[in-house]
Amino acid sequence: MANISINTTQLQQVLTEALMNEWSLQGHAMTSKVVHDIDFVVKQEAQLLSLSGYMYPYGNIQASGARWRKFPNWYAIQQWVKLRMQIQDEQKSKSIAFAIAQTFKKSGMPTAGSLQFSSTGKRTDWVEEAFKRDETKIEDTIRQMIFGLLTVNIDVLIKKWNLILNEK
Repeated sequence: MANISINTTQLQQVLTEALMNEWSLQGHAMTSKVVHDIDFVVKQEAQLLSLSGYMYPYGNIQASGARWRKFPNWYAIQQWVKLRMQIQDEQKSKSIAFAIAQTFKKSGMPTAGSLQFSSTGKRTDWVEEAFKRDETKIEDTIRQMIFGLLTVNIDVLIKKWNLILNEK
C-alpha cells in the first residue's frame, strides 16, 4: 500500500487552541509564550502516524506543580515579577522575587494564593484539562483526517486496479 502523507495542520491548530484556552482559564497567560512555542513534530512510518508536542520545561512545571528544587533561577523569578507586576525597579523586583521564592520553598507551586487567578479552580494539569474540555472537537478533527486518509487510500487502490485491469 502507498505511503500517504497526512496534513496535520488542522489538528495542530485545534490542539493549540485547546491548550491556549485552558492555559488562560487557569490564569497562566501572561505572555502565552509556552503555548505559542509548542513545537509539534509529526512522524509517519508506513501506516503509523504520531504527533508529539514539545514545550519549554516551564509548561511542564505548570502542568504538574513543583517543589522548590525544580524552580527557575532568581533571574527568572525576578523577570516574572517585572512582567506580572509591572515593577521595573531592580531592588524592589528582587525583594518581591525573594518573597515569592520563600513562599515557593514553603508550599511548592502552585501556591494556595495563586488560585485567585484561575477561573476553573485548577492551576495544574492544564494539558489534560484542555484535552478533556475539547475532546469532541479533537476527536472530530482526527476523524476528518482519518476519513481523508481512507478516501485517498481507496482512490489509490481504485487507480491501481484500473491499471491492472486495463493491462489485461
